[in-house]
Amino acid sequence: MADRGTKKQKASSSVGGRRRRRSPTPSPSSSPPTPTNDLFSSDEQQEKYAQHFVNREILESKYLEDEYFQGKNFQFYDILHEAGLTEFVCLRRHYHPQLVRVFYSNMSISDTGVIRSEVRGVKIRVSPNLFQQLTNLPSDGVCYEGKVVDEWKEQYDSVTARQLVCRDDAAIQSRILAGQMKVQPRILHYVLTRVLIPRATNIGQASEEDIMLLWAFFNSIQINWGHLIRYKMKRALRENAKLPYPHLITIFMEHFEVPTESYPISELKFKQRIGCEVVASFGYMQNDEGEWVPKGNAPHPPLQEGQQNQGQDDEQGSSSTTLDNVINRIEQLQTFVGTRFDAFETRFDALETRFGNMDMVITTRFDALQSRVGNIEEQLQHLPSASGNNPQT
Repeated sequence: MADRGTKKQKASSSVGGRRRRRSPTPSPSSSPPTPTNDLFSSDEQQEKYAQHFVNREILESKYLEDEYFQGKNFQFYDILHEAGLTEFVCLRRHYHPQLVRVFYSNMSISDTGVIRSEVRGVKIRVSPNLFQQLTNLPSDGVCYEGKVVDEWKEQYDSVTARQLVCRDDAAIQSRILAGQMKVQPRILHYVLTRVLIPRATNIGQASEEDIMLLWAFFNSIQINWGHLIRYKMKRALRENAKLPYPHLITIFMEHFEVPTESYPISELKFKQRIGCEVVASFGYMQNDEGEWVPKGNAPHPPLQEGQQNQGQDDEQGSSSTTLDNVINRIEQLQTFVGTRFDAFETRFDALETRFGNMDMVITTRFDALQSRVGNIEEQLQHLPSASGNNPQT
């Protein structure tokens, strides 16, 4: 019985060997190992991805709804336009989560600003000039990296910068909350921390970096935004950092014709839009002069001349005010509910991504193991058979 079991095992092994000889794995000494996944061109790339990037969270980029903000006396929108940033902040693009992670896993950025990566065997090289052409981001101005640059040291003052963006009744402290800001700086700060230099934490308060950039905006100081965004992309290579600008990765891959059709896609979501809902959630409205002010500070429209029944008009005005308050409360409730649902959706998306990536990790590791076993079998096939050379006794 034991002999029969041994024969079965040998037969099964020989069948497996014949199957491998139909498509033999190259020997490591003669050529690089065959990629085990069409995402990568080497086992090293695949292993780095599986260890450091497969579960990385992606910072979804929001976009500015320019149709809403145009022609409505928004100073921050004019500032973005003068800085040459409106096209970038209004960019609406899908992205492929898995391919974005692969791009960052293989990415490097040189001191001269050249981005290099590889996705599905396609080599990507984005020079600063090509980066500017694809993104239309300003490349003139100072190369800012989060700290006061030499060109600003004689101009920039932290206290003055805080006074510039804060309301008159706000206490000037080291930590500035978004609610302490004036109308236009607050909306501009929202765009800054959700689109231009997005982050996942402490977005409700202004960091020192935020204050500097707001100060530069309101003083019409030019910044090399291409350099700053490349700097943020490079910092995302740190362990467990979230991956920003996924829509830019889509643009790069399209330019270099990386095949993307067979990979999951993340379409635009309602929560990514920055429009009237955001302004309403801040509690702003336009007064008679067209200025955007907190709703409690907006004066009621004056009574028109020639009104015959003052008491009736007062009653109608009171009813109108009450109705406006109810509508405002409903809008705030809608914004709150929408925000909560967006938060739940984000958590479910993260869970779905993690469970989906678990299968990828397991498959990747089994593929790598199978590749190594194949290499060993290939090497064993080239060894002289001891049983064939020695006479049987």
